[in-house]
Amino acid sequence: MKGEKRILIIAYHFPPSSAVGGLRSSGYARYLPDYGWNPYVLTINKKYLQNPDAERLKGLEHVPIFRTRMFPSFPDNYVKLKAFLFSLVKREKILVEDLQREYAANEPNVESDYKKIGMRFKRFIFSLLVLPDGENGWIIPGLVGALRVIRKNRINVILTSGPPHSAHIIGLIAKRLTRVSWVADFRDPWAAQLHNRIYTISPLAIKLHHLLEKQVVDHADAVVTTTGMLADLFKDVYSLSSNKKIQFIPNGYDPEKIPADDETEKYTKFTIAYTGVLYMGRSPEPIFAALKQLMDEGHISPDKINLKLVGQCETIQGKSTSEVISQYGLEDVVELTGQVTHNEALKIIKKSHLALLLAPDQKLQVPAKVYDYIGCGAEILAIAEDSATSRLVKSAHAGMVFDADDIDGIKEFIYQSLKNKNLVRLKENKPETNFSRKNLTGTLSEILNGIAEGK
Repeated sequence: MKGEKRILIIAYHFPPSSAVGGLRSSGYARYLPDYGWNPYVLTINKKYLQNPDAERLKGLEHVPIFRTRMFPSFPDNYVKLKAFLFSLVKREKILVEDLQREYAANEPNVESDYKKIGMRFKRFIFSLLVLPDGENGWIIPGLVGALRVIRKNRINVILTSGPPHSAHIIGLIAKRLTRVSWVADFRDPWAAQLHNRIYTISPLAIKLHHLLEKQVVDHADAVVTTTGMLADLFKDVYSLSSNKKIQFIPNGYDPEKIPADDETEKYTKFTIAYTGVLYMGRSPEPIFAALKQLMDEGHISPDKINLKLVGQCETIQGKSTSEVISQYGLEDVVELTGQVTHNEALKIIKKSHLALLLAPDQKLQVPAKVYDYIGCGAEILAIAEDSATSRLVKSAHAGMVFDADDIDGIKEFIYQSLKNKNLVRLKENKPETNFSRKNLTGTLSEILNGIAEGK
């Protein structure tokens, strides 16, 4: 219909995916019709999803969702082949999942092996084959699907959501082939944070990452980031002509999904809860150390406190989480809950006394769960350096932030919170901390309108 404004959202993570990265793009799709935009979505087939959460599809019934296949990625094929060969040699079944955990755990600590020519060559080739990331097997099928949707539905603007940044490569090529306007939405940094990759990266690969990122920034009609710090970095690194198109839209939460107060009475036992995944250096060990010292000093007893680790928390930097818990003698304190739905995670946070946030070495980004914590009115215990995350927590008066090695500070905060647990109340969101996804989608719509009108 003439006059309709149509946008294609290209997102690897999208409901029913349980990945937190899908919340931002699904929020756009849910609320853009309120601002005059008809969304279409391109994502991966459901068969590739682990632990899908069907509840996340609620409110998206009006959105046409196109799902495509993926080509097998090099890391997946490599690990599967290695598992097969190991099984033949050892004459026992080797699980692919075990090798993946072992590879991720050992790969960053390769100083001795890296000096060996063979190992260096292997890592050099590997880092090139996973450009821009391990999900690059989606680029060709995703591009074919995007071109089909763009032409059939007369799309006005495409928006790519990354990471994985392979989505931006799809957008880059689609933009060049169709001349459709394009918004690149960076949920996390790309070239600026290559040191946080699971796999070792070669100098040549680093240069190629920067080159690809520059191509994305140069050719996109608008670049959107989730933090002001990342937006400022882009403005500093790239040309002045790019500055006007670099925008900042934080992540947010859906107020209507926050459980009501009368549904979520606080746990009887003082509870600290973490929801999410333990990866990228995120470790609860500073909390373990603080709790152990509190118990050793007689300030608390195991039956008075509970630490819930909710989600994919089976390993801590390659080690079994259960084994690490045992090393600290916290078997009666720490509870591994496993994967739950997003709605259930929100209930757990609201019923807890402290919400644990782990954001080490992530200067330019803010974990999306922070906004859920804020939306729940939770008191946050954050482990983070001076970063976008720590600044958000402090500016929103949402809790306390500590360095990972400040065990004394963490211990004192937990102890005082435990002593005053009956005084803990849910915080009311103030205007400056009202990160409603619907309102933030309105900001995106203004950017889209400007592009559509040729401003």
